[in-house]
Amino acid sequence: EKGVGIPAQYWIKRESNYREKLSRMEQEEFLDTCKGWLSEQPIKQLKECGYLKVKDIGPAMVEETLQFYGVSTPEQWESIYVKEYAMASYRKSPAHKDALGSMAAFLRIGEIEMRKLNVAAFSKTNFKNLLSTIKVLAAKHPANFKKKLQQLCADAVVEIVYTMCLPKAPVSGAIRWVGNNPLIQLTDRHKTNDHFWFTFFHEAAHVLLH
Repeated sequence: EKGVGIPAQYWIKRESNYREKLSRMEQEEFLDTCKGWLSEQPIKQLKECGYLKVKDIGPAMVEETLQFYGVSTPEQWESIYVKEYAMASYRKSPAHKDALGSMAAFLRIGEIEMRKLNVAAFSKTNFKNLLSTIKVLAAKHPANFKKKLQQLCADAVVEIVYTMCLPKAPVSGAIRWVGNNPLIQLTDRHKTNDHFWFTFFHEAAHVLLH
């Protein structure tokens, strides 16, 4: 500033812009090295569901997929969604070989859909008392049973989300705790009433007993 008469703020701003540009270039180079990771992901299905927008395989798609999972690197994804979540036991078919990438995507979709619901404090007593009412709902199985089941469970703050069954992830249902609330995630796998309700009560038992 003293040597050329140009304010220091001018130089500070340009230095900041330079560092930011440099960082973005380094990030793009890193993302380019991660393109192989996309082969583990159910990209087609995530696009169909609207979770991914980028069309072509490349750094931009890697970045968007990482954002979908809420992580910054494939290593972080593996630590959280593979080692911690996807390798756990769920109600799934032993006749199919599950792919961890599809399992991870399935579980992440459940988390995203849960965020759209109003979450209060979980009540184990209320949930247990509700099961007799839910048994009546299962027996009658009205056309809007999915919505009614969500509403009933919401009274005990047990969140129910419905997601598609992804290829290579033959999962009927899953239960896990997100924060202080249980999340029961159900699919339309097998597309029969008995499978659906068996899966729900199976996961409900995990909430109450385990």
